[in-house]
Amino acid sequence: MSDDGVINRQSRKACHAARDAYFACMNSNLSGPSEPASTARSACAEFKAAFDKACPASWVLHFEKRWQNQRLQQALERKGYQQIKLDVDANPT
Repeated sequence: MSDDGVINRQSRKACHAARDAYFACMNSNLSGPSEPASTARSACAEFKAAFDKACPASWVLHFEKRWQNQRLQQALERKGYQQIKLDVDANPT
């Protein structure tokens, strides 16, 4: 992020690069989606610090929640659960 807190193209690219490096580290330090993420956090502390520094806090929170949801979905798919599509626009009559 730039010194004045403005997100420009360069700072956005730096944020995405830091995010990708952090989650690559997290994924490589976890043996599976059901393993607690806390086991990998200590191994990836320097990547997390760079991620926190490069990205706005709201983005960090968003990316972390998205990564956790993806891990949950992978764990459920491995157990045989399937995603269903809901038609929320349907008119029940």
